[in-house]
Amino acid sequence: MRNLKRVLSLGLASVMLMGMMVVGAGAASKDFTDASEIKNVEAVDVMVALGVLEGGDKGDFQPNSILTREQAAKIICYMLLGTENAEKLATSGAVFSDVAADRWSAPYIGYCVNLGILAGDGQGHFFPEGKLTGAAFAKMLLVALGYDPAIEKYTGNEWTINVAGDAIEAGIAPKGLVLTDDLSRQDAAQMAFQTLSANMVKYANKGTEITNADGSKIVIGATPAEAVQVAGETLSNNYDRRATDAAGLGYQQFCEKYFSDLTKQGGTPDDFGRAADYAWKLNNDDVYTAAQEASVVFTAATSEDDVLKAIKGYSFKNSDNTYTKVIDKATPVTGDPAAVGDLDLGNNAAIVPAVKALTDNGKVVEIFADSDKKVTDVIVITYTVGEVTKVSTNKDGDVTYTISNGAGAKVNYADPDKTDTIVLNGEVAVDDVVTFTLQNNKLYVYTTTSFNGAQSAYNTSKNTITVEGETYTVATGVKKNASSYLSISDFGNSNKADNTYYVDQYGYVVKSTARAASTDYAYIVSAYGSLDSSIDGKTPYVEVRAVLADGTVSVYQVATEKKSGNWYLKGTNTQIDVTSSSTVQGFANGLVTTGVYGYTLDGNVMTLETLGTTLADGSTTLVNYKASDSILKNETSVGSDKGTVLLNKDVTIVIYDDDAKTAKVVTGTSNLGSTALDSYKAVVSGSSNTVGTASIVFDTVTNGVVAESSDYAFIDASKYSTILDGNTEKYVYTGYLADGSTIDLTATSKLTPATSGSSTVGLYKYTSENTVANNDLLRQQDNNDTLQNTKYGYGRLTATGDMLTMGSTGHYYDVSNAAVVYIDGDLSEINDNVGFFVLKTDNGTLTNDVETVFIFRD
Repeated sequence: MRNLKRVLSLGLASVMLMGMMVVGAGAASKDFTDASEIKNVEAVDVMVALGVLEGGDKGDFQPNSILTREQAAKIICYMLLGTENAEKLATSGAVFSDVAADRWSAPYIGYCVNLGILAGDGQGHFFPEGKLTGAAFAKMLLVALGYDPAIEKYTGNEWTINVAGDAIEAGIAPKGLVLTDDLSRQDAAQMAFQTLSANMVKYANKGTEITNADGSKIVIGATPAEAVQVAGETLSNNYDRRATDAAGLGYQQFCEKYFSDLTKQGGTPDDFGRAADYAWKLNNDDVYTAAQEASVVFTAATSEDDVLKAIKGYSFKNSDNTYTKVIDKATPVTGDPAAVGDLDLGNNAAIVPAVKALTDNGKVVEIFADSDKKVTDVIVITYTVGEVTKVSTNKDGDVTYTISNGAGAKVNYADPDKTDTIVLNGEVAVDDVVTFTLQNNKLYVYTTTSFNGAQSAYNTSKNTITVEGETYTVATGVKKNASSYLSISDFGNSNKADNTYYVDQYGYVVKSTARAASTDYAYIVSAYGSLDSSIDGKTPYVEVRAVLADGTVSVYQVATEKKSGNWYLKGTNTQIDVTSSSTVQGFANGLVTTGVYGYTLDGNVMTLETLGTTLADGSTTLVNYKASDSILKNETSVGSDKGTVLLNKDVTIVIYDDDAKTAKVVTGTSNLGSTALDSYKAVVSGSSNTVGTASIVFDTVTNGVVAESSDYAFIDASKYSTILDGNTEKYVYTGYLADGSTIDLTATSKLTPATSGSSTVGLYKYTSENTVANNDLLRQQDNNDTLQNTKYGYGRLTATGDMLTMGSTGHYYDVSNAAVVYIDGDLSEINDNVGFFVLKTDNGTLTNDVETVFIFRD
C-alpha cells in the first residue's frame, strides 16, 4: 500500500485533480434554503439520508462553512455507529481541558480518541472549534476504514504525505480537492461519501511497536494492509454491482459493513425522460438518482456549422436499424426511421438541418449517445416565462405556488411521503419572474436575474437588444404564453433608465417592464394651446389629454424648450409658432392628428418623443388606419397607410371611450367583443417595408366599450360589504380571477346565484368598470356534473394525470395547461374536491381544454 507514497512530495499532496461531477435529482439537498450553493449534490443527499450529516436550525446546510474538529468527530461516530447508537454515546468526565464533560461534542471526541482516530496536542488540549484540513479528515476516515495510524505513519513530519497517498489510493480523496486546505462541509460530505465505497482493510500481523531513545515510536514487522474479503458475495448483494476486482465483488466496502441497507442500483428515467445511470436507495426508498449525462447539449439557436461541429462522428439509426455517421451538413439517414425521442428526421432527411431546427435561445436540446457514439435519445426541454402570483401555506404546512401563463397552482408538501407537484430551483416570492417547464406532471421552476437600463436598439436578424451599451440576446425559444414564443417585437426601444429586464438560467432575456415599449406610448386624444406673455417674452403653454398603455387617462402639460430664440417641442426639431394663442392651438391640434408618441414623465409634465413613420426591417413605426379596413374580433392582420399590420394573440389594444373619458385595455383581438376599430393608430415593429407586427394599438369609440365576455370571476355572494354612491347603496364582492388574484366587484343589488337550495357561490362575468349583476351569472352550484352554457362545468372533480372529469359522467377534459385557483386555502389539489371549471374556446370553437378550475370545497 506504499507504492504511491514513494513518488509523493508535499507539493503533490495538494495537486488539483480535475474531474466531471454527475448532476442528479437531489432527494435532500434541494430542500435546504441554500441548495443553490451545494455542488456535491449526490454526496450531500446520501450522507443526509444516512443521518451522518444534517442541516442547521434555519433550514440551511451551510455547504461552504469550514468543518471543525468536533464536527468531524461527530461525523465519524455516526458513520461507525449509526444515528441511534451515536446519539446514545456518553462521557463520564472531561477528556481534554478545553472539552467539558457536558459539551455537546464530548462523547464523540472521547469515542474517536479511544479508537485512535483523533488525538490532542499532548498538552491536554483538543481545540474542538479548530478548523480541519482535508488531510486531517482523510486521516480520520482512513482509520475508520481500518488503517493503523502507527503502522501507516500518520504521525510525525511526513504524516500529510502518507495520509494523502493512502487517501488517493483508497479512493476517498475527491478530484479537484486540495487536501492541505481547510475543508468545507460539502467537501467533507464528498469525502465521507467516497469512503462508503472504499474497501475495509485489516492486517495479518500488526508487528511490534518500538520506542526510540528520543521517545518516538515506530512499528516493525507489520504486514501491509489488505482488503477485507467477503466469502460468497454475488452481484445481487454487492453494494455497487461491479465486477470482481479489489474494489468490488468479493471485498467488503465501508457501506457493506456499516450501512447494509444502502444500495446502489439501476435507476429509472427522471421526470425529463433522461435515462438513469444508477440510483442510491436506503431501505428501498429513493435517495438519489444520477441521470445519464447528455453527450451534446444546445441551449441556443445554433447554426448548421456549429451543429456539425458538435455532432460530427455521431451515428443516427436508419429505418433498417443500421446507423449513419454524420460527416457533413448533408449527411442523411436512410429510409424513414422511427423518431429518436424528440427528433423525427423524416424520410432520407439530412441530420444536421433537422437538429438545427430543434435549437433556439433558451430551449434545451440534449443528445444522448452510447460509448460507440450511437445516438440513443434526443430530449427537448421548452420553458415558459411566468410570474408568481400567489404563495399560500395551509394548516399542514403545505405551500401552494400559483404561477401565471398556464402553470396554475402547484404544491410543495410538508409531508415527505407525499409527492410534490413543484420543484423550485431557488427561492421564489410573489411577483417574481420565473421560467418553468412541466415534466411528468411536476412543475420545475427556475429563478431569473435582472438588470435595469434604457434600451437603445434591437436587431431582428440576431434577436438581440442593446441596453446601456451592452448587447443581450432574447430567449426566442421560451414561450411567453401557452401558444406563443417570445420574439424581438416584445422588446421595443425605451429611454427609461428604470426599465427592468429579466434573464433566464441560460443568460437570455425573457421579460422586460418596457415590453415592446408599449408602456412608453401615449395616445393624444385632445389638446389645448395658449400663449402667455410676460417680461421674458411670449411662452407657449400646451396641455393634452393622453391615454397611456395601461389605460390611464389624464391631463398633462407638454414639455417645451427655447432654442436660439425659437420655441420647440422639447427634445425635437418640431417648432411651435408663437405668433398668437391660435397658432399655439394649431400646434396642439397637430399633436392630436399625429396621435401617438413615446413619452417620459416628470411629475405632470410629459416630454413627447416623435416616432418614425417609415416602415422597414427593425424599425419602430407609427401607422394609421386604412379606410374601410377595420380591426375586428379575432383578426390576425389589417391594412394600414404603411402596409400590412400583423396582430399577434397578445397584442395590447387600448380603446378610449370619448363619452366617458375612460379607456379599456384588452389583450389580443379575440377579446374585442363586438367593438370594431376603424380609426386606429398602431406602433409596429417592422420586418420589411410593407409588413410590421403591432406591439400596441390605440383607437377611440363614442358609444362605450363592449365588455369582454371572457372576463369572469368566482364570487361567494354571502360575503360582501356595502358602500354609498351618492344616495345609492351598492354591494362590493370579492372576485377570484383565473390568475389567482382578487378584485372588488360592485353590484347595485344583492347577488343571488342559487336557483334551488341555498347555494351562495357562482361564476360571473363582469364589465370593464368592475361591475357585476345577477344577469351576469355564468354558472351556479346546481345540476351536479353538468356543463352550463356549453363551457362552464360544476361538480365533484376527479383528476387523472392531465385529465379531469365530473363525477361519473365519463367525459374527460384536458387540464395540463389550466390555471387552478384554490378558494379555500386549506385545499391544494383538484382530485375529489368540488369546483367550477371553464373550457377554452379557439376562434369561437369550444375545445376540451380547461382554461381555469376554481376549487372551493372538499
